[in-house]
Amino acid sequence: MTLEAERNEPRPDLIVADPAAVDRMLGYGAEALRRCYQCGTCSVVCPRTPLEDAFPRKEMVWAQWGLEDKLLTDADAWLCFQCNDCITHCPVDARPGDVMAATRDLQMEEYAVPRFMTRIPRDPKALPLAIGLPVVLVLLLVLGAQGSSGGEGLFPKGDVFFGRFLGDGWIDVFVMTVVGIVAVLSFLSLKKFWAGLQSTVPAGTERLPLVNALRGTAVDVFSHKDFGDCNTAHPRMWAHMGLFYGFLGLTAATTGAALYTEIFPHLGIHHHGGVLSLPIWDPVKIVGNVGGVALLAGLAQTLWVRLKRPAQSGKSAYSDWFFSGLLGLTALTGFVTEILRYAQAGTVAYLAYMVHLAFIFGLFAYFPFSKFSHLMYRSAAMTFARQIGRAKA
Repeated sequence: MTLEAERNEPRPDLIVADPAAVDRMLGYGAEALRRCYQCGTCSVVCPRTPLEDAFPRKEMVWAQWGLEDKLLTDADAWLCFQCNDCITHCPVDARPGDVMAATRDLQMEEYAVPRFMTRIPRDPKALPLAIGLPVVLVLLLVLGAQGSSGGEGLFPKGDVFFGRFLGDGWIDVFVMTVVGIVAVLSFLSLKKFWAGLQSTVPAGTERLPLVNALRGTAVDVFSHKDFGDCNTAHPRMWAHMGLFYGFLGLTAATTGAALYTEIFPHLGIHHHGGVLSLPIWDPVKIVGNVGGVALLAGLAQTLWVRLKRPAQSGKSAYSDWFFSGLLGLTALTGFVTEILRYAQAGTVAYLAYMVHLAFIFGLFAYFPFSKFSHLMYRSAAMTFARQIGRAKA
């Protein structure tokens, strides 16, 4: 074979750059990607990367070459906790932490079911749709509840009890329907993601039992100990703990309220007469209020770091602000609704309740497509890494 013929011979093992894939990474916020000259400083200073196949250097190579298949099956993108030590020490400001964040966004869009829904939390032009969907859900709920009521009117007169406006049964059925649909979509997304991770493991690789890996991941998630590895962004650890445990508190309060109205009556227990509008001293109300305060405190800390210490927070995309805004407005409208209910504000209280429900529906309906889904993707990636023995140095 002549030299010219050998040069033109197809090479299946040859790595070829994909400019379109590079452009996609740039569009996800990795605009400084091309500055990187592979000095390796980012991996040297990273406190979480394993010694073998260290990140984020390899992600910088893959992103520069447009190796999208490798980025889409990269569990290490989720082992990065965005402490941005790599950004702080990068000699050319190539911002490797932003590339890791862009990789996570790339994966979230690829694995989401249905994929087109990822546009809602990512594109400002989709904001009317983002607002309209939960509003329509609430209006359907109100129309259904009012159609089965005894003709008391849209906004009941007298003492403010939300159970008279929207029966507890209607709320529970409607919420469980939305949560059920979202759970199915999340499962399908997670199944695709897990299959992608598994495709990177050579056959015969020894694995830790899944149950043991899940147990270790649960300990890490609830303790937040991995955030302690990061030197640059310790404030983010406290902010994230406020958000995480605050949300758990609100979830526990919601569960407790459902027990009061749906389970206790069947056991012959009529707590507060089976009315969901609880007094402020009730344990469920206390847990919910403490959780709401913790969530808002964590969110305030997150926004403070994002605005005042951009080197620590990394690049903030529209999707970051979308999720932060949705989460904050859900908590704030909850407190406003509670205050108006205690103030017996009548129609205003019921209107506030409708607004609050719209934000709640939006928060859960967009779970598989927004930053909220980090909870499932990161947990899955941490479990996978633990299974195959991929530990930090």
